Amino acid sequence: MKKLFWIATALFSGLYIFIPEPTDIVPILGWLDEATAFTILMYALNKLGIKIPNIFKSKDKKPADKIITID
Repeated sequence: MKKLFWIATALFSGLYIFIPEPTDIVPILGWLDEATAFTILMYALNKLGIKIPNIFKSKDKKPADKIITID
């Protein structure tokens, strides 16, 4: 039952992003509602086990033993 709920949530939020609505006329309000729908979509996909890679994650992490401190 939970899986069906998250599938429906992902579908509805995905459709909401692509279907124009009256709030798109007002720039800030239109951006905020679609950002909210996108966040809900990503959360629902994560709950379904679909992992979206984090493109903002830093890949240049150095181990703590190789950090040089200057006194």
